[in-house]
Amino acid sequence: GELPFRIARLWVRMIMWTCGVQVEAIGLENVDLALPQVYMSNHQSVFDIAAIIGTLPVAWRFVAKRELTWIPFFGWALVLGRQIIVDRKNRASSVKSLTRAAERVRAGANVIIFPEGSRSPDASLREFKSGGFHLALQAGVPIVPVAVSGSWRISPKRSLRIHSGRVLVRYGEPIET
Repeated sequence: GELPFRIARLWVRMIMWTCGVQVEAIGLENVDLALPQVYMSNHQSVFDIAAIIGTLPVAWRFVAKRELTWIPFFGWALVLGRQIIVDRKNRASSVKSLTRAAERVRAGANVIIFPEGSRSPDASLREFKSGGFHLALQAGVPIVPVAVSGSWRISPKRSLRIHSGRVLVRYGEPIET
């Protein structure tokens, strides 16, 4: 149901507030509350995830790399939350995971994917992997481009420091597949 997502949004908002991070969302009118969509976002920081969870008003599933499941608590939550886990080192397994994900999207699930595949070390946009595009095409749903800015200053890659600041999440107009 919707309850776990509401709890996640509340939890993330409390973390952001505690860290002194303000998040603003623009373009929420592009989020379809009734039909599933694939949300494709740039990836500057771990706070991108929090900013999207805190602002996206629909239930969602993340596409996450398998290595993240090894992180205590966080990884367990990925598995228990039925997120879409992809083994990037095994192409056949990755394709199978995204095919199952497309079935879930056709059944009504929204999916969030970071097509760069990993966080940017310097806030620049990296080359996109094709998996998210294949997912949206297989599912026959629109892609909503998401731009997160400012999160790189909050928590840069390879840093455990968290700085207060402002993050902007911009939801673009859906792109039909």
